[in-house]
Amino acid sequence: MYIAYIEDRAAWERANREGRNFWDAYWPEVLDRMGLGAAPLPPESLRDAGALKETAALMIGKLSEGAVDDRAVRVLSEWVENGGLLVGSAVEGLDALFGVKGSGIYPQAGDDFAPAAALDFRSHPLTEGLRWPLRPEQGPVAASDIRIIEPDGSEALADMKAFDGRSLGAGVTARPSGKGWAFYFPFELPKTFWAIQQGRPVTGDRDGDGFLRVGDSIALEGFPWDVPYTDLLLWLLRNMIASASCPFLATLPPASGQVSDALFFWGGDDEAATDGLQVFASDWMKAHGLPYHINAMPVEGKFGLTAKEFRHIEANGHEISLHYNHISNRQHPYAFSREDILEQMDAYLKTFGKPPVCSVNHYCTWTGWAEPARWMLEAGGQGDNSRIHWGSPPVNPINRYGFAMGTSIPHRAYEDAEHGNRPLDFIFQPINAYEVGYEQDRDDFEQLRRVIDLSARYHLTTNMFYHPVYITHYPACRRAIEEFIRYSAERGVRAVHMGNDAFCLWWKARSRSALRVVTAGPEETVIEADIRCPEGAMMQLPLGKGPDRQAFCDGSPAASELREEFGNRWLWVVIPFGKHRIEVR
Repeated sequence: MYIAYIEDRAAWERANREGRNFWDAYWPEVLDRMGLGAAPLPPESLRDAGALKETAALMIGKLSEGAVDDRAVRVLSEWVENGGLLVGSAVEGLDALFGVKGSGIYPQAGDDFAPAAALDFRSHPLTEGLRWPLRPEQGPVAASDIRIIEPDGSEALADMKAFDGRSLGAGVTARPSGKGWAFYFPFELPKTFWAIQQGRPVTGDRDGDGFLRVGDSIALEGFPWDVPYTDLLLWLLRNMIASASCPFLATLPPASGQVSDALFFWGGDDEAATDGLQVFASDWMKAHGLPYHINAMPVEGKFGLTAKEFRHIEANGHEISLHYNHISNRQHPYAFSREDILEQMDAYLKTFGKPPVCSVNHYCTWTGWAEPARWMLEAGGQGDNSRIHWGSPPVNPINRYGFAMGTSIPHRAYEDAEHGNRPLDFIFQPINAYEVGYEQDRDDFEQLRRVIDLSARYHLTTNMFYHPVYITHYPACRRAIEEFIRYSAERGVRAVHMGNDAFCLWWKARSRSALRVVTAGPEETVIEADIRCPEGAMMQLPLGKGPDRQAFCDGSPAASELREEFGNRWLWVVIPFGKHRIEVR
């Protein structure tokens, strides 16, 4: 029993030869972020019942002409009837199976990254909880051409609306068929994720703030930035696939061996300070029981942080990384090159003697698309925390809780068509909560509590970005962090706290982990787990309307919790590092 997606290599190679991105290359990233290992299948497998025999759920995007013929329709229909779960994304030729009727195309205006229309969720168990509490009227958006469809034997889970309010038919549909399900998105789901999360290539100062920054890549121009647009789509897709009773790896690690509610990872940039404020900030965070990650910035190859201070901060159990500086002593538009990255990494290694893991660019500068990620990976880096939470203006959006890149969840950088649209082993960590809870000397605990409440409710991975200079010199900043600790305890939030490096490494280990269903039945489900995370991981097993169950790890009771949320009943199970046999009965 496994998850699969159709990989049309001929279409991929043709698109890249023509200089176009093959957007369906992002399917494995979508599924990995959901905690599902997935296998690629060629389009020919659609005509082969044997190739689909062990497949529990199948994703199909846009396919080459002729890939869906009468035999493919028959094979897929029988597979769904026998219990398969099919998700279609803008695929044509299977309308009867999905229970939809098409009447045309609503073209994406502008470039490949521009949102074309918005979804408006209907009330349904699969969409329960997916109206974002801060803006329940704002649904996720589609960033591709859109097929205008109406249900024809299916049920609409959402309506699709143009930005002028016109109806564009159904936005998502669901159709039960025999023992299985057929779900349909009339737009390109992988493209929407990829375009919004990685954003446009930065080729100019789009927002006019005088810098080339990640903010110039934001595809969600003109939209509220306090909505996690692609996360809403990811959770909807997860709820769909849960209909096949598939286990998922949660986006959170366990908290001291128990089921957790949220993850917060803490870090900030030292801005090349030379007065030792980095040590004060680290000591203060340690005294309050929190991890911390400091990005040390060079100016002309020299760091404000000394090697002695570096060792002191590490002795506190905290992290130090590189704050790439492409601003100081430079002229607009502040573009940078591979040589700049390698030069600053060399200065860091000579000063501190060890490579950084997850870095940040000063002012969140960026250039091109995946090029900086490729250069930082070549230099020895493993991740970047420059994915800005809010656009400009303001240039420095403090006390903002946002998702300008659409998500709170890490994701890999992907190359352009020239480089084969391959994934890089390099993690983008979104900024979310930037200096929240205060402004200057004024407290704003309501904003802070909002971050905690939503992170716990939706089990988010939330970046808490606090600069050492503010921790050191702003009492209001310290009060905000103390209120975070107090309110989290009052709410009983079981939180995991990490630095950026630890979370980056945990996320990469999670991607190397796997869950394999050995048997699945009404009485018992057996899963082989291979967990590569030293901190362990958590499994989410949807139980649906079945009886309550208990989990066992290698024959002993496992730490677990039954949660009723998002229209389903989920058994969360803690799984330690290593290979284990999980029995749920």
